[in-house]
Amino acid sequence: MFIPGKIVKKIRLKNGKEAVIRYPKWEDLEELISYINELSKEDTYITFSGEEITKEKEADFLASRFKEMEFGDCVMLVGIVENTIAGIVDVGRKKRGKARTKHVARLGISVRKQFRDLGLGRALLKTIITEVRQKVEGIKMITLEVYSENKRAINLYKSEGFEEYGKLRKGVFYRGRYIDGIKMVLYLKEF
Repeated sequence: MFIPGKIVKKIRLKNGKEAVIRYPKWEDLEELISYINELSKEDTYITFSGEEITKEKEADFLASRFKEMEFGDCVMLVGIVENTIAGIVDVGRKKRGKARTKHVARLGISVRKQFRDLGLGRALLKTIITEVRQKVEGIKMITLEVYSENKRAINLYKSEGFEEYGKLRKGVFYRGRYIDGIKMVLYLKEF
């Protein structure tokens, strides 16, 4: 059952600070807007590249995630450090309600620049995999796409059991040039 704000785990980061991993709540909306707009301006390895996300769009996104979590089709977690959203991870069914693909979920993860290389990304990834196994019935695999230049993320995913299953050559326009998109999968259950 989805409980907004429910704490799932507390961890100690490599810098000694405590991070709380929990489900989002409505009160996070302003901080979520700040978070995504900061990452968008950074033009890092995410889909957003400079776009400004409005309060209305982020509220619609959060409402849709809450609904999907209520129906057991999604898990979304935030990593909080000193009352700041430091990272977000999200896993949801690839095509909700579609019988042919409802066993497949898709993962998205990001960490704010000042909280990278502290162990938060790994903790978020491990925690969401556990939560998905417990909360999202019927998921047998988690897929993701990662930019070929994002070696840090690729190594993290591989270390947690993800394997490459495809590459879309020059499938991503990133910082003025085309780079490969790597597709990866983690099988949760044998079938």
